[in-house]
Amino acid sequence: MHGQYGGWRQIRRDAKLHRSPNAGWPEAAMALSLDVALSGPRSYDGKLETFPWVNAPGRTALGVGDIHQTCTALWKSWAAMLALLQVFIVLHALSV
Repeated sequence: MHGQYGGWRQIRRDAKLHRSPNAGWPEAAMALSLDVALSGPRSYDGKLETFPWVNAPGRTALGVGDIHQTCTALWKSWAAMLALLQVFIVLHALSV
């Protein structure tokens, strides 16, 4: 990664490159964390469409290991969110 703040700047910059304003954020974060380039040119109905790369300096040759890394990152982020939610629930119960 490019340092905590550099990474956030890159995510914010690359999120705008995605066609979807909502999907750009998680895709840019995942692309940066795995050092892969996502989106880019693709074919729809046999016609090549040119789209910008999200995390353009990243690797474009992806494999099964990248899928496993992505799933691991997803599970870890869900676990972190569940733990955070549990903390908020306990804090709320203590304050009532």
